Amino acid sequence: MAIDAPENTLLAFLKALALGATYLETDVRSTRDGVAIICHDPDLIRVAKRNVKVSDLTLKELRAIDLGEGQTFCTLAEVLEAFPDVRLNIDVKSLDAARPAAAAIPDNTPQRLPAVVDPVRVNGGDGDLHGPGRVGLVAQVVAPEELLAAADAMVDRMLLNSPLALRLSKLAVDAPEGAHPALELLAQAVLFESPDKLERMTAFLNR
Repeated sequence: MAIDAPENTLLAFLKALALGATYLETDVRSTRDGVAIICHDPDLIRVAKRNVKVSDLTLKELRAIDLGEGQTFCTLAEVLEAFPDVRLNIDVKSLDAARPAAAAIPDNTPQRLPAVVDPVRVNGGDGDLHGPGRVGLVAQVVAPEELLAAADAMVDRMLLNSPLALRLSKLAVDAPEGAHPALELLAQAVLFESPDKLERMTAFLNR
């Protein structure tokens, strides 16, 4: 869905809903001071022409950045408060954002998955993902020596579940470095509008 508004802002979500969207998909990262912020990229190069990581800035510093159309960065808590009746597909982009994201979701949220809150631990960059795996947020936890075999099996599952996703993934792998991250964003947009993605996402949210 093409929206004439800066991505991942309150204005973008409002316009998407006005056009008839029934679900919102968004991305969450953590600020330096541990706030779940809505942002797709790890840095600000694409959205603000600044070579700095989101995780290196505080919420106050991110608030000072103009994303256009009078918009700036918003937090996950603000999105949940602004659109309490809308179902969200929240993509937590990094382990350090897991706890802030979980903390931002009110305890009385109907589709909240409480088992995710405590099992996710961050120690020196390593996280215990077995808890999220039990509730279906992580497909599997793989030992380093098993990564290649697991990757082969994942590709086989992708082919069975979504030939389109497999084709787009191969395109992304073979693309030159300069095509990223725009190519990934385009692939996500195409897949998000596909019927099989809608079916899987609806089934997950209705569990």
